[in-house]
Amino acid sequence: MSEYSLRALEILRNPQETLHWYIIPIFVILIYAISDQTKRKNYNVLLGAAALWGMDLFNEIWNSIVFHATGFAPVWGTPMGVGDTSLLLLIGYNIEISIMFAFMGLAACLTLPEDKKMKILGVNSRP
Repeated sequence: MSEYSLRALEILRNPQETLHWYIIPIFVILIYAISDQTKRKNYNVLLGAAALWGMDLFNEIWNSIVFHATGFAPVWGTPMGVGDTSLLLLIGYNIEISIMFAFMGLAACLTLPEDKKMKILGVNSRP
């Protein structure tokens, strides 16, 4: 196994070693953003955000399968040392990336124009 893989496996899903408290308020802000969209009944926004987050999770799972199959290294990795991440969920996926994709999905869906038939530079805004 690569040096990165060995070091990442040491901290994989080990909050006793890696947890930083900055992740808690960020997670609370994410919960607030999701609950705000739920209150507004913007279910399309929530489903779109879940789809983007799910796509990222799918990519991270196949990355972990590559690591498991090769036994050497994943296609990509995240910070590997103690203190570099708050929680490593998979070999190339940490809690910070997961929350970022959840926020990015909300932001992407909220910035879509209200008019579904609107064109931007001659291209349909919702391909």
